[in-house]
Amino acid sequence: MSCRAAQRQALAAIEQALSAAKLPALAWYDVLLELERAGGSLRPFELERAMLLAQYNLSRLIERLEKAGYVERRTCANDRRGQVIAIIPAGKNHAAADVVGLRRGHSSGGRRSSVAETN
Repeated sequence: MSCRAAQRQALAAIEQALSAAKLPALAWYDVLLELERAGGSLRPFELERAMLLAQYNLSRLIERLEKAGYVERRTCANDRRGQVIAIIPAGKNHAAADVVGLRRGHSSGGRRSSVAETN
């Protein structure tokens, strides 16, 4: 099996496990992780580069995360016309709780989270 095929198979297994646990898609955690790695916030184009997503896909993903209360848009201090995407405490807590629950083989409370419902 090639590395690319193994990667696709592994990602499919992860997405399936997340879905079975009624958790959001892997891309949600990617956004939250990249924001954490960057110290809590990034400009949208920086997040786009870090995740290798097309701008329109990232915009929709950020909208869903914002609606769920895990990130917020803020005015960029260096460029008042721009904005940054910032992870907020609920996003940090949600991602950590889901990862712990998934490692234990279950989701929190066995019910679909509000994040997954907007996915």
